[in-house]
Amino acid sequence: MAKFSRSDLERHIKRMRATGAMELEVTPRNVDEARELLFRLIVMQKELRSIKEEIYVDVKIIQRHYAGQLARLKTDTGRLLRWANPSRQAQKEIARERDQLLLMYEEVQRSLNDVLEKVDDARQEMTWYIEASV
Repeated sequence: MAKFSRSDLERHIKRMRATGAMELEVTPRNVDEARELLFRLIVMQKELRSIKEEIYVDVKIIQRHYAGQLARLKTDTGRLLRWANPSRQAQKEIARERDQLLLMYEEVQRSLNDVLEKVDDARQEMTWYIEASV
């Protein structure tokens, strides 16, 4: 299994920034601009939801990977030293590494959720603007 690193997470962040949603400005001057902006918002939402799904999958893979590591550690240690407990220090190290990585993903997920909410609000605002202008 591939080991996850900060660069995997940075790839998601770059894609999120590339959508333009983080610098979103919603000030149409007319209905045509509002329609164009609405279309861009829909595309942004799709891309952001795709990123969100990829992050969700990454988190699940990371959780399974570290759960497997902990299980192997317990099994291997149990075979070697049936009379002793598995190495608590090794377990703590694996759990700490997992928690640090998952914390970074959780921070990006929160940020992504905030951006998605902002895009959704802007999309609703454009819809209302278009409906009021027609």
